[in-house]
Amino acid sequence: MPRRRAEGPRLAAAWAVLAAVAAIGPAARAETLADAIATAYRTNPQLQAQRAGVRAVDEQLVQAKSGYGPTLTARVGRNYSSETNYLPNGRNRASATANSYTGTVDQPLFTSGRLSGGVRVAHANIDTARETLRQTEANVLTAVITAYVAVRRDRQLLGIAQENLALLSRQREDTDARLRGREATATDFSQTEVRVNFALARVKEATAALEVSRGQYLLAVGALPGDLAPEPPLAGMPLSLDQAYGVADENNPSLLAAMAREHASRAAIGTARAEFGPVVSLQASGGRDTVTQFIDSRRDFFVGGVVATVPVFNSGLTSSRVREAQKRNDQDWYLVDQTRREVRQAIAQSWDQMIGARGTIADYRNAVVSAEAAYAGAREQERAGVRTTLDVLDQTRDLLDARTALAQALANEYLTRANLLASMGVLEAPRLVEAVVPYDPQRNLRRVRDVLIPPYQPLLHAADAALQSPVRDRRPRDPAAGTLKPGSGPMPPAPAVQTIP
Repeated sequence: MPRRRAEGPRLAAAWAVLAAVAAIGPAARAETLADAIATAYRTNPQLQAQRAGVRAVDEQLVQAKSGYGPTLTARVGRNYSSETNYLPNGRNRASATANSYTGTVDQPLFTSGRLSGGVRVAHANIDTARETLRQTEANVLTAVITAYVAVRRDRQLLGIAQENLALLSRQREDTDARLRGREATATDFSQTEVRVNFALARVKEATAALEVSRGQYLLAVGALPGDLAPEPPLAGMPLSLDQAYGVADENNPSLLAAMAREHASRAAIGTARAEFGPVVSLQASGGRDTVTQFIDSRRDFFVGGVVATVPVFNSGLTSSRVREAQKRNDQDWYLVDQTRREVRQAIAQSWDQMIGARGTIADYRNAVVSAEAAYAGAREQERAGVRTTLDVLDQTRDLLDARTALAQALANEYLTRANLLASMGVLEAPRLVEAVVPYDPQRNLRRVRDVLIPPYQPLLHAADAALQSPVRDRRPRDPAAGTLKPGSGPMPPAPAVQTIP
């Protein structure tokens, strides 16, 4: 019995040492999840590309507002003319060159909503681009967290596989010694040899899986993982499923982007209808040109006035464009409802998965403790002749399975937390890491939106938008919009430690 009591602590100590060795990476300093998130937030190419895309969309507002300003065109020409006249007594040939200078100014005064509709579409497109940026950020952070957890999990699984190999190798040595002492059979040794070969294969598989996870980490973070610290708690976890639904309705970037697209297509309806109305503009032109080709005579001219252009008939083109815009808006309206369903389904799925993952962790911990005790007891009983070699091998397999299941359950529970926060729309680097300086999409827009825009633009915009109704959020059409799936049960508390014992 004293030998059995010593077996448990010695086994646990060996496991702890091997697991720690397996977790050691190439870097000397322990890296944290906050370090990985901050690095990806600053350098991830996908995130940088999306930010550049947002800055590009900002220019749409500049382009839309530029329509309220004057358009100045200039034309400079040098013309060569040659003329030959054939007469009864001969021919007469003349040639000359002439210069011309013309300038034209066109200042819109009223477009029946064409320009104001374009501004509204530009604003909605900017909102869509920004929410798409938030979704990209959530995807990047999810990839970072997934890679971080996967590296730590696979290092633990490699340590478990190495410990299993060590236990089986020792069992093979003991069986070989007992075989030589005629206390074991060749079958016992062969059974042990089979399990050792399986353990060798598991170590190789775990090593390959760890290398794959390291590659995913490099893809997401931009650096190879070093010694990774345990995962910290994630801020912003909801207290209830209903709270998660409410937060998502206000913050989920996919839902907000879908709503912004619906705003843009609804504003496009007003722009299409504006084609029925007149366009009033102030036009002026002036310059200098030649009166006649072959006589040195010049003239200076100036023409100015208010011009109203009224569409009369275009064979139903404008009506068709209005109907098309309406159907596009109907499509976007339904897609908002579909996106809301998808968001709520993702939240409910993550919630139920987290309940399942948390509910199994305590069981797996108990299974590991029981498996360690059973293995130690089976070893002692084998030495006493009460248990067979196969019994010890089965207990070794149970210990491997319990430790593997616990490591995977801990990783899955943490990843489910991150997925839930992403579905809620609150998985953002500044929320998770205080040291991160948030990217400000308004900065670029403030810099470019008023470039060369005339000071009277707000007045023209107000007059041009007078005939258009404001664009507001619409009520859902979805008959299931008021139906919220309840959780599968109460949420167990989060595990205190994100490591295996």
